[in-house]
Amino acid sequence: MVVPLRRKTRWAILAAAVAVALLFLENSRRQPPPAPGYFVVSKVVDGDTVVVKGSGLLLKVRLAGIDAPELGRRGIPGQPYAQRAKNQLTSLLRSCTLRLQQVGIDDFNRPLVFLRCGEVDVNLHMVETGMAEAYRGRTEFDVQPFFSAEEQARRRRLNIWSLDGYESPRDWRRRHRKP
Repeated sequence: MVVPLRRKTRWAILAAAVAVALLFLENSRRQPPPAPGYFVVSKVVDGDTVVVKGSGLLLKVRLAGIDAPELGRRGIPGQPYAQRAKNQLTSLLRSCTLRLQQVGIDDFNRPLVFLRCGEVDVNLHMVETGMAEAYRGRTEFDVQPFFSAEEQARRRRLNIWSLDGYESPRDWRRRHRKP
C-alpha cells in the first residue's frame, strides 16, 4: 500500500533536493586547491599588489621591481591608467596557478615577490606592456631587465608612456602624502 505524502512533506523533499543540487553546482565551480608551493589569486588590489592563497596561507604581496599607477583614495582621483593596469593584471592572473619567489619585504611588511604564471614573468610583463614602470627605490635584486623593458615600452609609447606629462607613481604618492 502506497501512502500519499502530505503537501508539506513534498515541499520539504523538493526544497532539500534543490539545496543539494545548488551545493553540487557551487562546489563544481570552485577551483581545486593549488599544489603545495603554488598559489591562486584571491584579489587584485591594484596594478602591483595582489592577495594570493595557497599552502594554507592568505598573503597580500607586492610585485617586486615595478611601480604601477596609483588608484585614487579618500576623494583623491587616481592616476591615468591605474584602473587599466589593475584590469590587465586581473585578466592575466584570472586562471593562473602562480609560482612566487620572495625577494624581500616592503615598507608595509608585505612580501616582495616575482610572480610566474606558467612561462610568463608577470612583473616584467606589466613593464613591457607599459602598465607599470621599473621600480626606482632600493632593491636586493637585478633591476636591469625592468629598466630595459621600460625603455622599449617608452620608445613604443605604450600605455602610460603615451601620456604627455606622465607623473611617476612615486612622485604622485609624494604629492598626495599627508603633511
